[in-house]
Amino acid sequence: MRLLYFCLALALGVSSALSADETSTGNGIDWTVGILYDQLSQDYYLSQIDTLAIDEDSLLTLRKISDETEVPRIKFRFNWAPSIADKRYFNLNNVTFMSDEDLRNNLVLELDYGSLDISNETQIRAIIDQEKTSNTGYVSNLLTARLKPSISRGLFFVSRNSFEVVRFDGTDDFNYDYDYIKNYIGLEKEFGLLDYAAFGYRLDNRIVGDSSRLDLTRHRLVAELSWSPSLLIAIDVQNEFSRILSAKENDLDDSWEEYLESTISLYPGADWTLRIRDKFEYTVFDTQDVVNFDYIYNTAELQISKQPSSSTEVFLRPSIVTYWSVSEEYESYDYNQVALEYGVDLYPGDWLWLSASHKIGQRDYGGETDVYYTDYTLNRLNLYADVGILQNLRLNTIVSIDWENHETDEDDNVLTMMTVGLDFMF
Repeated sequence: MRLLYFCLALALGVSSALSADETSTGNGIDWTVGILYDQLSQDYYLSQIDTLAIDEDSLLTLRKISDETEVPRIKFRFNWAPSIADKRYFNLNNVTFMSDEDLRNNLVLELDYGSLDISNETQIRAIIDQEKTSNTGYVSNLLTARLKPSISRGLFFVSRNSFEVVRFDGTDDFNYDYDYIKNYIGLEKEFGLLDYAAFGYRLDNRIVGDSSRLDLTRHRLVAELSWSPSLLIAIDVQNEFSRILSAKENDLDDSWEEYLESTISLYPGADWTLRIRDKFEYTVFDTQDVVNFDYIYNTAELQISKQPSSSTEVFLRPSIVTYWSVSEEYESYDYNQVALEYGVDLYPGDWLWLSASHKIGQRDYGGETDVYYTDYTLNRLNLYADVGILQNLRLNTIVSIDWENHETDEDDNVLTMMTVGLDFMF
């Protein structure tokens, strides 16, 4: 808490020192000093506990566990986007978060030069107090370049390549050093302002120096289509067909994957939108076990949106989710889920942006005697808000609460995530 007070005093001091004509440097440089408070908590019941000499009522109390993490942070942000020639763009953005347990820094460089786009993102996490966190420090760097030269009118060749390097302070089964290389080549055809079609091939390679067993190769065929036959309808389709080859013995993790996402948007009126979206996944493993088995996953949802004003949108989103294991041996993992989500988005001006939604539904599993999964009612609340308090002072918050209510209380689970930040911009 002492750190939180220090952050607030520092930010207030910087903000009060700024005069009205100093809030913008005029050369594309923006600064932000802020404070941030993160909270993550989970309530659940232990599946196993030593019951010796404990009565039943006391046992139920002991088995109910609440894990909670609270971290206040200082935030420093620097952004530089100078004005340069037409069709050219440069941006440098650096954000630093500091708490009494770690220091995090994220540096992003972006350069657009005609048909060439280059970006580089570097992330660093340094542990300050190992006793306050079970995680480890790391350094990662992601370099991405995209080339899109024109072949003929509306036809483009696209090449997108990225190289990621991740290094941890200490490695284990969950945190390991690796290099990730992704290469994509394809063609894109533009038919108008919004209509286009694309087709390409992408090759992913993960290389783990300490354990070649974790190496991974993924081949993808990618196709996209966006088409609007009229102002009243828009159709978007994305398809990926993949082959994954791992270095594990007995073909473990090797699989074929098909992913298809389609969206149909209808605009029956000036303030109404009807959107139908379906996501389909089909995965077949070379070798099946209790972790990797053939399955089909499908999500179908309908969204009805209305804009009663230019700054307000309300929506209703019913959905159906099906998870089906192809083999009867693993049918206890199957489930069907029906849910209804409703919410509102408000954006009356620069001083406020708010998005709130509530989702409620029911998930039923196929196995009647499964010890890992039981039917439950899902209840989820999400809130995102960004409020301008003063000319250079903004309050932003993210709140997410996810309840799982099972027939047996001991299967219940509550996950709460909250982030509150105060930004002083100058």
